[in-house]
Amino acid sequence: MNPNVKSLITALTIAVLVIMFCVRVLAPKLPPMVGKADVQEVRSFAHASPGALRLENTDGLVRITTHPGQTITGKAKIRAYRRGDTTIDELKNHITSLVAVNEEASTLVVSTEPTQRLADYDLFVEYDLQIPEGTNVAVTSNNGNVWIRPGCGDVRVMGRNSDIDVAGPSGSVHIESINGRIHLAESPAGGTLRTVNGDVYAQVQGGSLDVETFNGVIWAQVLGPNVEHAQLSSQNGGVSLLMASDVSASITAHASRGSVISQVPIDTQNGTNQRRYIKGIVGDGYSEINLDTLNGSISIARSD
Repeated sequence: MNPNVKSLITALTIAVLVIMFCVRVLAPKLPPMVGKADVQEVRSFAHASPGALRLENTDGLVRITTHPGQTITGKAKIRAYRRGDTTIDELKNHITSLVAVNEEASTLVVSTEPTQRLADYDLFVEYDLQIPEGTNVAVTSNNGNVWIRPGCGDVRVMGRNSDIDVAGPSGSVHIESINGRIHLAESPAGGTLRTVNGDVYAQVQGGSLDVETFNGVIWAQVLGPNVEHAQLSSQNGGVSLLMASDVSASITAHASRGSVISQVPIDTQNGTNQRRYIKGIVGDGYSEINLDTLNGSISIARSD
């Protein structure tokens, strides 16, 4: 057989197999992302704040803002799509139990699915929550971005396929995502930020900053001299550090397969000054800053 004809037959066979896999195996398992939901409802609630909020969501965007009052208010937009043999009536019946609101141990717990899902359907719930200033917040999201605006207390977010954006918290911060970017802005107490596939952007005013990503870049800004410690680590991505003019630090920077470039004069008399490894002191060396990347470069500069 002619080699060109043989290659063409092979390519067509592979294409047919890929199409059959997509149509028969993959497509039935994918959630509908467009079109009108089979069942759509909006739930609203209001509850006196016990001082903390915990939200457990499956799929959907979460927005949290603060206000000067003493009540936690929320609106949940529910969209449900049938699968398999599930009827409209069955779907309506199943979603009656969604968005349960209960107070437990001085925490208001909002759970999208408080009971096990017994029918075959896709579910997206989008939350808009308003909480009193200083309220501690914990959010779990399987698929959906999380936006938390200024004024919260302690913040803890656990995401799976989620971009997470937290601004102006007053307390401690712990954020984790499997596939998603993390943005932390103007945190007075630093934070612990973890993601596997995503970039991390952080601005801290004090405390400690601990950032780790496997596939992504890190951009960190130290806004003042009260940051005690910063650990920035990426496996496959660059690391950029911006320091305010009044920040002094003891810096260790290691780029295994890249380079370390500093626009800030670093005293390496008692340390090391190499293309891929720098260890030294800026000013009196108050802040302990460690930067590390395997496949990427490191940049150090002043922010003003």
